[in-house]
Amino acid sequence: MKKPLIVFFIFMSCVFTACDSKHNPLIPGPNNNPVITAMNASPSTVYMGGSSTITLDADDQDGDNLHYSWSSAMGSISGSGSRVSWIAPGETGTYTISVSVSDGRRGLASRTIEISVSSIKPANQNPVIYSLTANPAITISGEASAITASVIDPDGDPLTYSWSASAPAPDGEGVLNYTGAISGSGQGVSFSGSTTCCPQQITVLLTVNDNKGGATSSSIQLTINPKE
Repeated sequence: MKKPLIVFFIFMSCVFTACDSKHNPLIPGPNNNPVITAMNASPSTVYMGGSSTITLDADDQDGDNLHYSWSSAMGSISGSGSRVSWIAPGETGTYTISVSVSDGRRGLASRTIEISVSSIKPANQNPVIYSLTANPAITISGEASAITASVIDPDGDPLTYSWSASAPAPDGEGVLNYTGAISGSGQGVSFSGSTTCCPQQITVLLTVNDNKGGATSSSIQLTINPKE
């Protein structure tokens, strides 16, 4: 009789161990709700029929993929994910835009933001280039560098991006257009150039225009080394 009892206790021990998520990684632990860390609207006041860009920062402790659901009683929402545009109605007032973030496992977080709609059309504001990066910033002749800009327009205007590259003239006087190539458009492009004799310094210039008279520029330096 002792042997069946021993087998029974071993079996029950295995069952309880398998049901304990702390000891069995195959059984998921409790789910954590997503956390919204920031929500911003730019601009926070718009003209009737104007647009505001709403950006949301959210994290999930469990690493779950997040899903965003936006709503507004007035106006319309364009886009999806963590960044959308809200188009104001043709009436003045203060309007509330809501977002719910779910993790697909019944975890939920919500937040709202208010945007004012004015009958006075604000003065146009220039676009803002927050950052301009190159990866890598030092390349070998013939290799490409990915150049990325982070840009926003305070008025929510559509933007036009113009890229150019230049290098110092051999005699050090003036600036000549570089013969390398920029490919791509918008906020991210690729630059590829070549040099045969010595390291070449390249200036990549970005000009952003809102097509309403507002423009801003920023540049970044690249170094191209010859092949060994």
